[in-house]
Amino acid sequence: MTQAHWIAVDWRADALTIWMMGDGDAVLDQIDVPLGTPVADISGFCAAILPHIEPFLSGTTPVVVGGAPVALGAGFVPVPCKPAELSPVDATGGDPRLSIYLIPNVSQDQPADIMQGTAALIAGYLADHPKFDGILCVPGPATKWCHISAEEIVSFQSFVSGELIASLAPPLTNDFDRPTFLNAVQDAMSNPHRMASRLATLRAEQVLNPKGASDLAAGIAGTVIGVELAGARAYWLGQMVVVLGDGALTEAYLAALQDAGAMVERASVDGLIPKGLTASRNHKPEAD
Repeated sequence: MTQAHWIAVDWRADALTIWMMGDGDAVLDQIDVPLGTPVADISGFCAAILPHIEPFLSGTTPVVVGGAPVALGAGFVPVPCKPAELSPVDATGGDPRLSIYLIPNVSQDQPADIMQGTAALIAGYLADHPKFDGILCVPGPATKWCHISAEEIVSFQSFVSGELIASLAPPLTNDFDRPTFLNAVQDAMSNPHRMASRLATLRAEQVLNPKGASDLAAGIAGTVIGVELAGARAYWLGQMVVVLGDGALTEAYLAALQDAGAMVERASVDGLIPKGLTASRNHKPEAD
């Protein structure tokens, strides 16, 4: 089996994605690893990944990790910052076969906010689009709106819309009811103060006049995303916006922004995280 020159890892709340990296930083293989229990330290992290990466190891192999929990020591870098220049923190110690390096997380003082893992995704996008100047919208459990200029994250704002939608509605599918969704977006943008009442009405309508799970999902997603767009107006109004993502939630944000008249396009995230982690690994800090 081909040996990995180094290993890239994206750490999320419930899973790890691991890329074996070869010559020229090419991806040799990708493995998704569910996390059944929380990982408390570097030794636990090494124990979680070793069964999956052992065939690719030779000598001591560098492992570069994005999105690691704060407790493991990655620390924070405040905005403005260049995501491709977040210098990895040496956290080696869990296993002699691995040299562990954690990419710092990104923080913001006003309003207080943190970004874990998303910075590698942004660095990957900017590796392909270094001249981009505008807004990156990254849908997820906590959607990020990021102002990008001169390859820096200038500011950002998070909305827990994805988490809220998942707690209230069946999963949104790619064939979601767009008219129902967009009507809900428009109503919520015009009347964001009615969100809690509107969500209760949608659930009551589903009980009294069942229309199917897809209608409920579209109505709730539209209501929550509409309120988010009202709150994030300073980020997207009059700006070039790229929605970074794949799947139904990304398509929902794209449809809502297009309907609101935003200048928006979508970009797939496929391959961006290992590209972003590669940029951080290869960055050489300037001498003082």
